[in-house]
Parts: sequence; structure tokens; C-alpha cells
Amino acid sequence: MEYSGSGSTRSRIGEKALALSGQAILSYFEPLPETRSEVETIAGSFYGAVTLMLGADASESTLKQLDLTPYSHIHLATHGVIGHELPGFFEPALVLAAESGENGLLTTTEVAQLALDAELAVLSACNTGNGEYFDGEGLVGMGRAFMVAGARNVIVSLWPVDSFATKSLMEFLYERLSQGLNVSRALFEAQQALRDMSGTKTESVGRETMLVGPGLSGVGPVADSKFRRYEDPFFWSSFVLVSSG
Repeated sequence: MEYSGSGSTRSRIGEKALALSGQAILSYFEPLPETRSEVETIAGSFYGAVTLMLGADASESTLKQLDLTPYSHIHLATHGVIGHELPGFFEPALVLAAESGENGLLTTTEVAQLALDAELAVLSACNTGNGEYFDGEGLVGMGRAFMVAGARNVIVSLWPVDSFATKSLMEFLYERLSQGLNVSRALFEAQQALRDMSGTKTESVGRETMLVGPGLSGVGPVADSKFRRYEDPFFWSSFVLVSSG
């Protein structure tokens, strides 16, 4: 898994990448098939070695046993939960694959015990920027845990996110990282690109909107006028960068 490329900016970005697509361990969670497409598309942004962990392979035991120090980029696309959201679990967690011997929830405590040397960790899931406030410590959540583990930059979400909007945002993000932009600028431009996306106007159901686009079936467009599909800040502004410097 060692990279022996040219040393250019794009090559250094692609030196190592780990992409995880979690499966639900409880009936509480629905499958997220779009996360597989997300990480497979992102993998194409890297010149160097890429490790994909998909479906049943995206397990706690695999992640904990793997030497993570060679990886400069770690991307996890899955469900995120906040503390007390699930009965008996009081910490924020990321949902990984079901397996015997593990509960499938990677908690902040478990993340903080990992050994990382990552330039960037991206937590492509709901509420990964939330946690609890402690006097003298501030906010303790997933972002903080990944920095304690050794990540220098962490991208987290501040609220529940739309999985299809997130998929597009992440693809825009890595496209710009591969062009040599720093993380902050790449995230800013990715959010702009998502905000400005146009699509076919779709049918609204309550507060949510059924998004119709290539590759989706079962719902047809109700008009041919164009609109900015993700113009609302709910879609494009949920992810923020937490940095050590």
C-alpha cells in the first residue's frame, strides 16, 4: 500500500484513501445504497493506492485491526447517530456493518483510541459535528475524536443530511481536492457547486421533496422548468471543516 508517485500536489492527495460505506446493524437504520456510488466515484479522484471497504467489509473489527497510519485521507459514508439517540448508547457513533462480537457502532471513545496520521477525515453522515459540551473541554463529538486520534482536518455535519445531496457534495469536494485546492477552499467551492446545481422541478411531499434525476426510477417529473435543486442552505451548508491549525 505504499505510494511511490511523482510527489505532485495531486499525487500527494491520492497517496492513500480509505472509504467506508456502512450497513445498518439495527432495523432502526435504512440501507444507504447511494453511499456505495459515493465512495466508488471518490476513489477515481486518487492516483495512489485506495482501499474500499463496502457492505459487510465495512466492519468495526476490520477497521480497528487495520493499520490506519499510512492513510492520508479517510472517508466514511454511513449513518451517524448522536448521544442518547439509541437506547443504551450515550455517545455519538458511526454505524458500521453487522458482525458477531461487535455492536456495529463506532463510538467517539473507540475513534479516539485509533492511531491516525491523516491529513483529512470526512464524516459523510448525519450529525457528525454534534456532541456534548463539557466545562473546560468544549464540544466533545466525532470531530474532536478524530482529531484526538491524529487527523489534522475533519469535515463534519451539523444536522441530519440528505443522502443524495451529500453524495454530490462529496464528489465535488474530492474533484477540487484533486485539482490541488486546500481543504477549506475545496469545501467552499463544492458547496457553491451544490447550491448552483440545476435539475427538473419535482413533486413536493410535505416538507421534503422527491428529487428526480438520471438513474432514479419510480417517480416522474411534474414539470419541465428548471430550478436550483439544492439552493436551500439545508442541503449545501451542513458540512463544516474542523482543523488543528
